[in-house]
Amino acid sequence: MLNTHQIAIKHASRVLSFEIWEIELGGNTIGESITWNEEYRQRLTLIVLSFFFAVVSIVMCIVNIFTKQYILLTFVGIFGAISLLNGILDALNPKTHKFCEIILMVDTLLLFTYFLITGGTEGFSTYWITLLPVLGMLVFGFRKGTIYSGVMLLILIFMLWIPTGDMIRKSFGDYAYTPTNAFKTRFILVYIASYFAGAVLELIRYFTAKKLVGVSNLY
Repeated sequence: MLNTHQIAIKHASRVLSFEIWEIELGGNTIGESITWNEEYRQRLTLIVLSFFFAVVSIVMCIVNIFTKQYILLTFVGIFGAISLLNGILDALNPKTHKFCEIILMVDTLLLFTYFLITGGTEGFSTYWITLLPVLGMLVFGFRKGTIYSGVMLLILIFMLWIPTGDMIRKSFGDYAYTPTNAFKTRFILVYIASYFAGAVLELIRYFTAKKLVGVSNLY
């Protein structure tokens, strides 16, 4: 009989050696389902990413408790709770996937807008926004990922360069983050570069998977 520690090591070695992808699931292995079934891949990615966001949020909440940043703690905590519930809902009921996609989009856009307004921790939290295009492509695919990234880009331009957005940010008083003009320009350029990197990677993945499906149909 294996003890708990040995079982944990065994499962960890299976994941690292990619044996986990050979588990049968709905007539196909997990690896085959990710390759051939785009809807399954996107759903699995959303679930995993939602749980990842929840774990990261827990860690950041602990950090915010020690640094006594209670407002940031509240926003990150709410984001983490919604992400966790969203992942559980999608995992339990595949029919809710479209709804869960919308929740993830809105949830992240609201959190990142808050980061733009307050800067989070000395402006550092804004850098999380640059990951949005790549993750958007990974979770939602090229078309919806582009729309998702485009909405965030419009929010960036509005909050950083439009006078009304600047007024909204400054209305938060001492909590408002005041980026320099150099930051405003370079941050948007980095964001756009991140989008193109994500788009290229997603298109390569999509057409590679499509080619593999075409080859498999020959046999």
